[in-house]
Order: sequence, then C-alpha cells, then structure tokens
Amino acid sequence: MAEIPWTVELLPEGKQYPTGIRVIKWVIPTSADTGAPYYCPQFAGKSVQMTAGGAATAAVEGTLVPEGIAPVYTALKTPLAVVLTALTTANGIQQILEDCYAVRVGAVSAGVTVYLFVSTTARR
Repeated sequence: MAEIPWTVELLPEGKQYPTGIRVIKWVIPTSADTGAPYYCPQFAGKSVQMTAGGAATAAVEGTLVPEGIAPVYTALKTPLAVVLTALTTANGIQQILEDCYAVRVGAVSAGVTVYLFVSTTARR
C-alpha cells in the first residue's frame, strides 16, 4: 500500500484563485493506495469532489492528531451528517463539517482523483 502525495492544483496561465483559496489534488491509482494527509490551516472551510470513471468510490478522512504522533483517521461528514466513506462522482461537491487538522483520501475502490477546496477567507 502506497501513500500518494497531494499536489496543489494550478489554474491555466493568466488565471488565479482568489486570495486564501487553495485546491489540493490527489490522484490515487489503485484501491491499495491512500492519499497523504494535507494539513489544513486553522478554521479553514473545506469542500471535496471526486472524479473517476465507472462506479469508483473514495473515503475522505480526517484527524485532530498533530504531526509526529501516530494519527487516528476517521471518516468525515457533511453538514447534513452524510458520512464521506463512499464519495462518488454522483455526489457532486460536498462540504466537510469537521474542522480537522489533517485531511486525506482513505480507502478507494478503484483509481480516482479527489479535489479538496480549502478556503481561509472570511465568509460574507
């Protein structure tokens, strides 16, 4: 089982995300792999979306345990208490309820790409 690193998704030349916005991307090739944790800024708003072919699913997990200690990951939920253990392309964009320290892609059923939208700007 490999831990796949995340990357920061960049926009095409000449375009940029607003200040305080970051899009994290995991490309998980097989069901034996997980995503490396992304350590979120404090009080950041988070949403997640998956792209894949077929009936692929992915779990989105988080932890409050800081770096240097063995983390315990738990499936995250949406504000409507939907547990994100079987995120699919049909789910669309899902907001993450918990204000966790780290987010990662856990178990996947096949090769998937998962995007995490992180906003550190105040809502108006």
